[in-house]
Amino acid sequence: MCGISVIFGKNSGEFKKIKQLVKSLEHRGPDNTIIKKINQNLIFGHNRLKIVDLSDDANQPMTCSNGRFTIIFNGEIYNYQELKNDLIKEGCFFNTSSDTEVILNGYSLRGSQFFRKVRGFFALAIYDSRKGTLTLSRDVYGKKPIYYSFIDGEFLFASELKALRSEIDASIKINYDALSHYLWKGYFVDGDTIDSSIQVLHPGVSMKVSLGSLEHRTQSFDQIEINISSEKSRDIEQIASELEKSINYRMIADVPISFMLSGGID
Repeated sequence: MCGISVIFGKNSGEFKKIKQLVKSLEHRGPDNTIIKKINQNLIFGHNRLKIVDLSDDANQPMTCSNGRFTIIFNGEIYNYQELKNDLIKEGCFFNTSSDTEVILNGYSLRGSQFFRKVRGFFALAIYDSRKGTLTLSRDVYGKKPIYYSFIDGEFLFASELKALRSEIDASIKINYDALSHYLWKGYFVDGDTIDSSIQVLHPGVSMKVSLGSLEHRTQSFDQIEINISSEKSRDIEQIASELEKSINYRMIADVPISFMLSGGID
């Protein structure tokens, strides 16, 4: 579902690189492709798969009404309608019925802490033109990835490692410690990948990059609250209610959808 990519650099070859990144991710978002130069050195790419609000107004990159924040977003926000109503009460205006604009307005008011209210999954990047920063964030379950690299004075990220790897000029530097763990347990840890020059953003984490110096810091917004009654009968009722609510959330779409049911033990 959707592909996002960013290149920040200081030479004329960056536009060629972003075109290649976007092309390598086109299978993730066949409905619309946009490459946009955000400032002199920053370029956003987005491959869109249309699920909510099929209009062109909901295409990305999307910029807020005052021009300060620009977002590219991959995922789906299940409770975006409730969040939108809350934001309207706080004075926000909306030009689309997309969940993307809800994230954009919510971030403009609350920053990364707004993601604590979000029910759904996402990987996104938001550029703050006033502060000259780029914020990358993933949902707490990490369903959608963000692979990134700081190399030779450039900052790049993409939805897939192979897309990013193809645009890094240097030969692959195998991270043998990470590979050893993968062969032992079947997965990478600590944000490592097989390539030591590429990392993956942790779930439930926002990383803010200063585009002037490429200095970056991370902040966790991970917070999941579960309140279960001590009464067994109430537990069953609550679980049934939450399950029904969860299924209904996933039915929200402006295109036909389908369900795939597991036939095994999860």
